Amino acid sequence: MATLLGQLNIQPEEFASIEPEEVRAEGFLKESGLYIAAVDKAYIRKTDSGANMLEVDFKLADETTFHYSNCVASGDLKGNKSTYTSKQGKEVSLPGVQKMRLFLDAIGVKDPNAVQGEVEHFGTKIKALCIESIQGKKLQIGVNQYENFYNGEVSIKNDIKYFLDANGKSGNGEDLAEKVTESLEKNPLKKLKASAAAPTTGAPVTGGSEAAKTSGW
Repeated sequence: MATLLGQLNIQPEEFASIEPEEVRAEGFLKESGLYIAAVDKAYIRKTDSGANMLEVDFKLADETTFHYSNCVASGDLKGNKSTYTSKQGKEVSLPGVQKMRLFLDAIGVKDPNAVQGEVEHFGTKIKALCIESIQGKKLQIGVNQYENFYNGEVSIKNDIKYFLDANGKSGNGEDLAEKVTESLEKNPLKKLKASAAAPTTGAPVTGGSEAAKTSGW
């Protein structure tokens, strides 16, 4: 059975070089900050442009779910790569790949098996690379909010800023639960820079990674 990293053509050395989680000075806000969660469903779907997206449904302690999505390989026009070239000319892991590394560290799985199958993605059955072996794995997720400007409107989108293990520790064993909670509480919202924002007639709406309806495989 092929592993996830192998099927995504991510080099083990590249993946292993990603640094463990740490608390950053800048912050975001999600009402309850740090959530205790379990993996309900995880899969890789391919977009129309050929990009690979990591999709994870987390089941929270109150039985609601939170959906997370991030790009782990670029589209056809950019070579379907898990890296990009920095201004210094160095190949660097995509932010989504870095986050996937931190997520897998948090659940204690380095490179899970993944198989092609069918999955329900927001009410539609699609073909995807299913990571069934990590269902039920527990962790803590630090959820934030940020302002996003698109098509002339500003919306509030959710993201996961921190992935910690079930005991609130980072990949190198540092206990970060308290620091993460303080960071999220201290910085309630990451706002757009004035130059990036534009007048909008509608109220901000939640998008991106967000609380989603529970769905099975």
